[in-house]
Amino acid sequence: MVATSSSAEASRRPAAWIALALFWAAFAYLWVWPWFRPRGEYLWGHVQLRDIYFGIPIAAATLCLTIVICCRARARRSVALRLAAVTVPTIALLFIFDAVYTFGYLKIWRTNYYFDLAKVSRRYNAIDEELGFKRLARVSWRGRKSAETGEVYFRTDENGFRNPPGIERADVVFIGDSYTEAAELPEEQTFVRRVAQATGLRAVNLGVGAYGPQQEEVVLRRYALAYRPRVIVWQLFEGNDLLDAQGYAKWRESPTRPYLPLAARYFNNSLINEWFARTRLRAPERNLAPATIHYTDGTVRELFIRYPYLPDQPVQKVWGFEETKRALEAGTRLCRERGIELLVVHVPVMVRVMAPFVTFAREADRGRFLPGEVVQSEGDFESELGRFCHQIGCSYIGLFPVFRQEAARDNRGLYIPTDEHLDARGHAIVARTIGEWLAQSNELNYSK
Repeated sequence: MVATSSSAEASRRPAAWIALALFWAAFAYLWVWPWFRPRGEYLWGHVQLRDIYFGIPIAAATLCLTIVICCRARARRSVALRLAAVTVPTIALLFIFDAVYTFGYLKIWRTNYYFDLAKVSRRYNAIDEELGFKRLARVSWRGRKSAETGEVYFRTDENGFRNPPGIERADVVFIGDSYTEAAELPEEQTFVRRVAQATGLRAVNLGVGAYGPQQEEVVLRRYALAYRPRVIVWQLFEGNDLLDAQGYAKWRESPTRPYLPLAARYFNNSLINEWFARTRLRAPERNLAPATIHYTDGTVRELFIRYPYLPDQPVQKVWGFEETKRALEAGTRLCRERGIELLVVHVPVMVRVMAPFVTFAREADRGRFLPGEVVQSEGDFESELGRFCHQIGCSYIGLFPVFRQEAARDNRGLYIPTDEHLDARGHAIVARTIGEWLAQSNELNYSK
């Protein structure tokens, strides 16, 4: 009987060792080989997300099988049962929790242009039938948007905007995109708060990153008017507002269109993806231009430039410009009906302001990003926007001359090089310029 048992044990050993070898081979392929032959963005540019999904159960199974085989023959069955009782439910609960979080909390079964294509986070935002998406109310987070920025405490009020809770009245309401919301900087450094501090006026920030002109007009109508302001400041950005306007118009034409397959939406928003997001190394986008910026203090910074200066942008993106004009005209009419003064403020792209200090790595990129060395044209977005604002009777400030003058004196601190949003000094310049305009406004009893 003993001989028969020993013979059976011996016959099982080769199969067990073969199984172990196969598991170790799978483990090596998923977790080891990518460090020699990178094939994805995660773990600092080495593995794909699907490698992690398959790799977690494979790693657990490999470890458990190794422990079982290395045990004494008499204890293997007991050890295997104990490991299975712990490992299988743990792995199952992990993936079940991941699925519940992704499908139940983030609702990835609902397709959305902004979540699926514009990379807006589902975690802090909700689908809105008119705006596309909006920030969740009364949420907060603390962290850095990039290595170039300090730690920021970000919070939203009862309407989902970046303000302290409980603001019911405001003298000045600011609407705009990420340049107004300014998640890269502490609240007190944004031009919204700087204007309030410098003037003593009550101000509220209704800017939202990734919003375009039509959504900002909705914000004006739905939220800004409720504060009964005397002035509304509407910020527009040269880099992507016309493109955002076109994107919004396309979304409105077919709001329920599935932009990504369900599997892609799942992996992009999963909890496991969130856990490993900090290890994700993103490759530079193809449309970015490698360049060098020379600062006035003698320091040099290599970077990739995102937003070009397009002297004929209103013609290139005529649909977006028409949508922008329609939104501005509607907003101007609403303000005029209620006796509110509207000020439109245009923020220029970084490459245009810093043109004298930029050296491109490729000559072709200079032609794409600064065509013909032009930095101010009669047909560009800033000039055409100013002309249209004059036509419909709203006030307008194009910030390029101010920023170019400041850059000639000291070009540091105007923009954050990694993402080209305004840095602290850039916000201070915007606030000063708006403050000077407010001092001359007929709607406000304010003087500097």
